[in-house]
Amino acid sequence: MNFQNLSKKYNYFFYICLFYILLLTPPKAKAFLPPDLITQSISSLSSIIGSVIIFISLPLIGILRLISIFKTKINKKTLVLIFFINLVLAIVASLIFYFFFYLPKYKKSPIFNDKKIYDRSIEYFDPRKLNNNYVVINELLRDKNDIIQDKEFGLNMTDIKEFSKWYKIYYVDVREPEEFLVGHIKGAKHIRHADILNENTLKSLLNLGDDEYKHALIILYCHNGDRAFYTAKTLNKPQQIKYLIGGFENLDKKEVEIEGSQFADSILFGSKYQFKYLIDKEKFKQILDSNECFVVDFRKGSDFANGHLKGSLHFLFNTMPTPEYQKRLNLILKNKDKEILIIANRYTELFYVHLLIKRLTEQHGFNINQFHILFNQFENLAKDKDLKIEFGYPDIQ
Repeated sequence: MNFQNLSKKYNYFFYICLFYILLLTPPKAKAFLPPDLITQSISSLSSIIGSVIIFISLPLIGILRLISIFKTKINKKTLVLIFFINLVLAIVASLIFYFFFYLPKYKKSPIFNDKKIYDRSIEYFDPRKLNNNYVVINELLRDKNDIIQDKEFGLNMTDIKEFSKWYKIYYVDVREPEEFLVGHIKGAKHIRHADILNENTLKSLLNLGDDEYKHALIILYCHNGDRAFYTAKTLNKPQQIKYLIGGFENLDKKEVEIEGSQFADSILFGSKYQFKYLIDKEKFKQILDSNECFVVDFRKGSDFANGHLKGSLHFLFNTMPTPEYQKRLNLILKNKDKEILIIANRYTELFYVHLLIKRLTEQHGFNINQFHILFNQFENLAKDKDLKIEFGYPDIQ
């Protein structure tokens, strides 16, 4: 057998494989593994198999070279066996490489930012690594805040049952409409807490006359008690208006009849929604530098006033009355053709971020790939001297 000719033919095979994988390279593919020549072509299972065949075939090329140089005698069966072993090793190595090394990196890497090949909804960023101030309730992340216990403005279910002997109890759900639709106390009325301007709002909502109002006890509730507490305290009518301590999520179904689910998050967005759309500050800066973006800041007012990106829109979702909400929403709608960069610090804010994304995609035609969330990283981002940071709270025209 002419091993020298066979060696040359195998060399041709090697170059054909190399050309094959380079031919499959997408124009916008970007490498994240060295060397670039091969890794830029790693974009499909077939090209990966071709790549690994090349590397695994190198020993076979060496063997053929040695045989041709030293003219060692070898029969066809042995040669076929050597070739077959190399081929099997190539396929096995290709599959191992693809499923255990390449695929996880491909899904998690923000380098692949072409919308056609990179799904931004894939969870590659764990917010728990950025913020340890959380608790897990029903597989959802919650800010680690103590439940507000204010006996002047708040009642628990045991207290409410006692008061029901003398007062007619009315429940008012002060959450967002999507939360209310997922689940609420049976018979409760709904109004956003930011839209409750005074006690007359509640009287009108519940259709209560003055005499009925004197014998009524209105219980405001939200998911954990915060919104309801601040509303009750602002109204400052503790004889008639109280909040439910612990909120809707902490209710025992034996204590009151509930319609629907107590946990709106998992129904509205899925159990792992808090992991979606998250990017690191480097990726955030990269998109920001493109100037094809619009920044929406969801942090609380004091954080925003202490420093925010110039030109960013403060969107304190749960405290804006509906007219103010609509005014700021219109500013986002004017930037529908841009990437939407969102800044948040707390898990509560992540809920409102996703609620806004849901409304923008379902009601206003935005694409989910437009949204990117910078979670709990703004302070580090603001240290970048190239960024323009403003202070205070500018008016929205």
